[in-house]
Amino acid sequence: MTGIASTIQRFVRDEPLPPGTYHLEVDYSTAGAYNAGGVKIAIGPEGSGTDALVETRSFNAITPTTSIIDFAVPTGQLGYITFEASTTEARAWTVSEIRVVGTPD
Repeated sequence: MTGIASTIQRFVRDEPLPPGTYHLEVDYSTAGAYNAGGVKIAIGPEGSGTDALVETRSFNAITPTTSIIDFAVPTGQLGYITFEASTTEARAWTVSEIRVVGTPD
């Protein structure tokens, strides 16, 4: 995903997660030594990609590395794994693998 100046780009990963406890691992690399965006968890009553962001991990490593988030989706809510690009032109990151382990309620 590549940044566009002054514009937040958000990509939502698949279907919403039901209430429960989750462990997310994202293997990624960036095109340079700066914040190129990141992975975020959005949780709300409808599970849309624009719901409240409750967990955030920035992508800022040049060499391949893993970003980890442990999070919970409360009863009555839905969760989305979302990805954002930088608001700086041409800053980019690449995800090579996404792993989610969860225990839905």
